[in-house]
Amino acid sequence: MSDSPEVGFVYDDRYLQHNPGCEMFWTAHGPIPVPFVEPILHPSNYRLAMRTKHLLDLAGLTPLMTRIEPRPATIEELTVFHTSEYVERVRQLSVKGCGDAGKHAPVGPGSYEIALLAAGGAITP
Repeated sequence: MSDSPEVGFVYDDRYLQHNPGCEMFWTAHGPIPVPFVEPILHPSNYRLAMRTKHLLDLAGLTPLMTRIEPRPATIEELTVFHTSEYVERVRQLSVKGCGDAGKHAPVGPGSYEIALLAAGGAITP
């Protein structure tokens, strides 16, 4: 047995499918696109997860961690923190293809399923 604690690593390539779109200015009348020539990706875009995974791989750290396979969270697990109305809103926006779930939480196509997987991965023992 090692003296150092185990470090878990939750990752799934499906996380890279989350597309929150571009950064927006939030006004009292709703979001408007950032008025720049080159759009700025929203901070929760897939590139952050991709870059982090890539850097862990390059540093040789990934094989040293315990791989944790994520699973989709259940509605019951989600509603410990979120209301069932919020969960349903995210699901509907994901089916629709885009929208804001509130508090600058953009939803794109398939975001609901990816969110289930991310939440489930975070609580997987």
